[in-house]
Amino acid sequence: MQRDIPSGAARMSSWDLKSSPVLRVERFQTIDQFHSSGVLGEARTVLIDRKTFSASRAALALPNCRLVVQRTFARVFEGELGAEQCGLVVPMSEDHYHTANGQAVTGGGVLFLRGTISCRVDEPHPNTHSLIRLSSKINMRDWSDLDNGLSFMAAEPQRMLRLQKVIAALARNASTCTDGHDFAVRARSMQETLYAALDDIMLQQDGYQSRSRSFERHNKIVARIDEFIELRPTIAVYSEDLAITLGISIRTLQAATMTVHGIPLHRYIRMKKLWMVRRLLTVGHLGINIKAAAISNGFWHMGEFSRNYRASFGELPSETLMRARS
Repeated sequence: MQRDIPSGAARMSSWDLKSSPVLRVERFQTIDQFHSSGVLGEARTVLIDRKTFSASRAALALPNCRLVVQRTFARVFEGELGAEQCGLVVPMSEDHYHTANGQAVTGGGVLFLRGTISCRVDEPHPNTHSLIRLSSKINMRDWSDLDNGLSFMAAEPQRMLRLQKVIAALARNASTCTDGHDFAVRARSMQETLYAALDDIMLQQDGYQSRSRSFERHNKIVARIDEFIELRPTIAVYSEDLAITLGISIRTLQAATMTVHGIPLHRYIRMKKLWMVRRLLTVGHLGINIKAAAISNGFWHMGEFSRNYRASFGELPSETLMRARS
């Protein structure tokens, strides 16, 4: 998805997504055809205004989560909603509005669901939103301090926009996929991009300014992160693997990179892996393939990879490789 798109919904509102080997797209012509996605449980739906009925849904399975983007209609639905680990509702436009058990859900944040609860949702007008169910344990991400039930997490506009763009890009990439095996190779890196955008909202960054004593501890953690990455020069690095190996929660890893370098964990990993790719390209071997080098280091969106590479090093990956070979 291009960077000049003003919001995630701008790309999704036209609903030109198509089914592919990895993406299932459904379009419902009547309320009788409509059924619950089942991602966050089952509910009984009552149509409020028949004139507003128009529903579409795109479903994508990633290694440890399921993502559904759907366009809904004016309705009320009630049922048992929940997810074993956690579920999220992500509005895809600024004008999004519905209520969940009386709690307002707007385009300025994310609705977090933990456990199973009885829920009534009132949706007075059509919305486009995403449903996400995580199957990986959230205690490693330190989202677990959120109570069971529903919690609305307000987000800064740029972080919300980033999350919407990531979701739209995932749906677009899956829609144009023609090779399920190729998608599977990149799927975990795609999931990590989604997790990074969610962490940016779910992990509150207040209090990352540290005293000198904690700075020393965080500096040691960053050194361990660097060692972990250096030992994997051509392998993608995922935050969950990093946390498990170092025995540290993702929130603590995030605090360390924020304290020492002033940037979030995922951005720090991306910066280090960009240098890994550059190191490969500067060798200039004839067998080096830019796309393969990028994907092996966790970059699945080649357009964004090229933009980040150029922003970091002042030239395109192809220019680095060409100069090395000459």
